[in-house]
This record gives sequence, structure tokens and C-alpha cells, in this order.
Amino acid sequence: MQFSEKFKLTKKSQNSNAILHDVFGLDIQCGQYNDGLLYILDDDYKNQLFYESNEGFKANEVIAISGFGNVFSYDLDLKRFYVFEVQGNQIYYVDLDGIDDFLNNFLTHEIIEDDYLKSDYFNEIISYHHFNLQLTEILILKPYKFLGGVDNVESYSKGDFSVFLDLVNQNISYDAVIDRS
Repeated sequence: MQFSEKFKLTKKSQNSNAILHDVFGLDIQCGQYNDGLLYILDDDYKNQLFYESNEGFKANEVIAISGFGNVFSYDLDLKRFYVFEVQGNQIYYVDLDGIDDFLNNFLTHEIIEDDYLKSDYFNEIISYHHFNLQLTEILILKPYKFLGGVDNVESYSKGDFSVFLDLVNQNISYDAVIDRS
């Protein structure tokens, strides 16, 4: 299944002319997809959020974040894709064959939809709480999973991803979770 068949743009990024990363040369609009299930990040937000203050992302091209705050990135030096599960403080290497494979096979795969995007669970939480996520808002488990939070529909709130990442960064050692060998 193609990215454009599964994901529908629901809100354009603040830079409304932004398309996915000059690095990849793709014609995909940056913004919120499927009511916040996925955000394709524009360069301005990406630079502010990841590269100015987060050492662990310096060599990575951040592509997207999920509605649960998972970060999808590409290591420009090592030519590797990573999924950073922020709330669980875990990073996974994903063996893919380029950005097209990432968009049209990885993100649209049923297992990824269930394990990382959690689209059914996302929709259940959105419906339960009557949330309308704005650009860069995500669902946040309270307390965070790595602090003992119990993952159930009632335990979620919505919040700004940049604030969430700043708070979580205080508890993360990138050297421990990113294998740069």
C-alpha cells in the first residue's frame, strides 16, 4: 500500500509550502496526517526541536513523529533508519532500502501500524477523551511508561511534543540507546 493511500493530510505544517525534506527529494506535504497519528516534520520545526538542543539527533535526519511521540529518523552517516520509542526509552534499528521503502512499505505495514503507530488504540484514545490534536500535539501517558505508567486509555492526556521531549530528555542517555558503530 502506498503512503498516500493510507495517510491523509489533516493539517498542513505552519510552513504551509513545506514538503518532505530536501534530503530525500520527495513531494509529500509536511504536517499532520490522520488527525495526528503521524506528523511529517518541516525543516524549521525539526531544526528547533531536535538539532539545536538534542545531541542524540545531530547525525540524524528526523522524518516524522507518531501521535504517541515515537520518532522516525534516518542516520545520514550510517544510512540507517531508527524508531525511537520515547515513552519507553527504546531505540530500534530498522533495515530499509531507502525513503520510499520507509514510506510505502514500513509505515503502511500492518505490524508497524499495530506496534508503533497503534492506529486503533490511537483512535480509541482520541474518541474516549474527545481530543482534537493540534499540530505537534501528541498523546502522552501519565506517568510515562519508563516511570511506571500503566498503559490504558484513561491514562492519556494530550500535550506539546517539544515540551514532552524536553522533559523526557532529562532522563535519557543517547550514548546508551544509540549504537553508532
